Amino acid sequence: MSERSVMNIETLRQQSETQLKHVLRIASASRQMLVLTHGNPDPDAIASAFALKYLVKAKTGCRVRVAYPGVIGRMENRTMVKLLRLQMIRLDEIDWRNYDCIALVDHQPRRRMYPWPKDRWPDIIIDHHTRRPLE
Repeated sequence: MSERSVMNIETLRQQSETQLKHVLRIASASRQMLVLTHGNPDPDAIASAFALKYLVKAKTGCRVRVAYPGVIGRMENRTMVKLLRLQMIRLDEIDWRNYDCIALVDHQPRRRMYPWPKDRWPDIIIDHHTRRPLE
């Protein structure tokens, strides 16, 4: 491994630690967090949501719910949720007022993404896609 690669890995590690501390600082100031996946969650969205839920609960004690706005349509995705006994609720069952922290995983906030309260904005966004401007 080249010296440059080692430097890049160390820089990424430091950035990740800084971002993790920031996420936990936000979550620790919250009582109840809502983690939202994109419209039709796939395995990476589902896994990301539950990883964040586990991390936040373990490190802060904040209560966390995972929700999705569309459908879990593909058979393998439904099977994953069922076999792992993952508790996910549909967004239309959510009362936004119950959550003082909102996190998005595997997607970014864009207008007309799905029904979004005018007075709310995500507190945490975790996404691996290229950053997109608001539409």
